[in-house]
Amino acid sequence: MIADEARERVGEIRDGLRRAMRALSVPGPDWGAAVDALLDASREANELALRCLDETVRGDADDKR
Repeated sequence: MIADEARERVGEIRDGLRRAMRALSVPGPDWGAAVDALLDASREANELALRCLDETVRGDADDKR
C-alpha cells in the first residue's frame, strides 16, 4: 500500500462519518442510517489500521535485513 492509497481510504472513512453526522443532524434523526454509516466507516478504519500495521511490520523486517 502506498501513502496515496491510505489517504484515499481515510477520505472514505471521513465520508462515512459525514453521512452519520447528516443522519443525526436533523430534527428526526435517522438512527438506522447513522448506524449503517458508522459501521461502514468502522470497518474501513479497521481494515486500514490492519494494512498500516502490516506495512509497519514489513518495514521493520526490511530494516533487520
